[in-house]
Amino acid sequence: MTAFLEITGTSDANIEGAKLDIARFATRCKFADCSHRDEPDCGVAGARTEGDLDPDRLASYLDLCHKLSELDEEIEEYERTRRRRRDARRG
Repeated sequence: MTAFLEITGTSDANIEGAKLDIARFATRCKFADCSHRDEPDCGVAGARTEGDLDPDRLASYLDLCHKLSELDEEIEEYERTRRRRRDARRG
């Protein structure tokens, strides 16, 4: 994750601060696996609508989550490729 932070110019403090903001309102979500995008009864979306959460802060957080998800997928693909190559060498 350090490389991601360097590439995006994001600091650990910014991520932690955003997570704390979101987590505070996420306890109000109807669903435990809420993505805070378009689920019904989302506490985070409700906080944004009510003006308790800065819409830009939420957008930044959701963008960060998306980028981290993409990075996880890339890492998984890299690991699969590495295993296939290793297994092919072993024959």
